[in-house]
Amino acid sequence: MKRPILVTSSFLIISTIYTFSLFSWVSLQALSHLLQRWSHESEMTVYLRPEVKNSEINQLKQQLSPYLNQIKLQFQSPDEIRNHIQKIMPQSEFDFSQNDELASIIPPHIIITTTTSSLFGSSLFSLFEDIKTKINNLPYVESASYGKSWLDKYSLALGSFKKGALGFLAILSLTVVLAIGNTIRSYINSCRDEIEILELVGATPRMIRKPFLLKGALLSASAMFFALTLVSITIFFFKTNVSSFLPFLSLESGLYQLSFPEWISGLFGAVLVGLLGSYFCLIEINTGWAASESGQHE
Repeated sequence: MKRPILVTSSFLIISTIYTFSLFSWVSLQALSHLLQRWSHESEMTVYLRPEVKNSEINQLKQQLSPYLNQIKLQFQSPDEIRNHIQKIMPQSEFDFSQNDELASIIPPHIIITTTTSSLFGSSLFSLFEDIKTKINNLPYVESASYGKSWLDKYSLALGSFKKGALGFLAILSLTVVLAIGNTIRSYINSCRDEIEILELVGATPRMIRKPFLLKGALLSASAMFFALTLVSITIFFFKTNVSSFLPFLSLESGLYQLSFPEWISGLFGAVLVGLLGSYFCLIEINTGWAASESGQHE
């Protein structure tokens, strides 16, 4: 009766640790993908004065003509801004398209995006900085921004998160090794009579250790499989249900789904952790329990 309880409790503990580890890994990969996507999809916004004239907008486009082979310009008036907000938030009870105050808060502006996928990261920000320097002093331009400082802070925070996550995963891996070792040790003690009989009939230490090594590997791999399944189902549920309520955030592209190679790597790593945890507590079998017991009887 003790063995099933021992195995079940160990399975729950190890699968919980693996689940936390996988969620940390998925979160790290999702944040990295978001940073990479934002560096590719970054755009520059040039805010204009409310009283800007069409001739001045055309003049601004003329100033940017040397860059038109790399960028695309999109002018948005206050009315277009209100209609766009209403379109991406159709479930809102508030009618943004009829809100005059919103038009006074958000000035007319031009959105500058890149037309080539080869421009991203530092090269894209360098282009935006050149454009900003060229147009920032024009009288009808209020400001120009492209979020570089925000992305730099995000990248720095992500780097710190990566270091912390790797350290956290290392501690969790050590915890799993100790948990598996403790489980196999308890299992060995409960099977001591069987081991003594095997020693008496001439079984070698390697023959006796092998089943316990397999038990540790199987326990670790099954816990990892459970954790992988749970994490994948959670991500799928979030992707298909929760993100539908917030379509303007584009959560579908930011969510990270575990790939098949990652499944295989996770299971293979779990087997190695199980073998390692089992091995350290199997050395004592080589002491020859049966021989020591017979010596005590003599």
